[in-house]
Amino acid sequence: MIHRVRSIRHTRSGIIFRTKGDANNAADPWRAKIIGNTVWRKALKVPWLGYPVVWSQRPDIRMAVLTLALALAVSLVLAWIWRPTARRDARYSAVSER
Repeated sequence: MIHRVRSIRHTRSGIIFRTKGDANNAADPWRAKIIGNTVWRKALKVPWLGYPVVWSQRPDIRMAVLTLALALAVSLVLAWIWRPTARRDARYSAVSER
């Protein structure tokens, strides 16, 4: 889940902020209070990561991804079923040598 800071208020008791989830229409019902100088530190930044998450919520995109995944799975299973076996290869080479 991805949540972003929606609003920040400076009060006497500290900084209070509200967040909003990307998939939600309204801000989150809670308020977070920052006590001290550091709340968290960014350790990793992955640009553009949120776009596939948002796009995956669209029914047409989700159906296309599921269809491609199913086609890939069926193709892999059929390729495994129809793979040549060592016995079949030996039989064909014996027939072709006659």
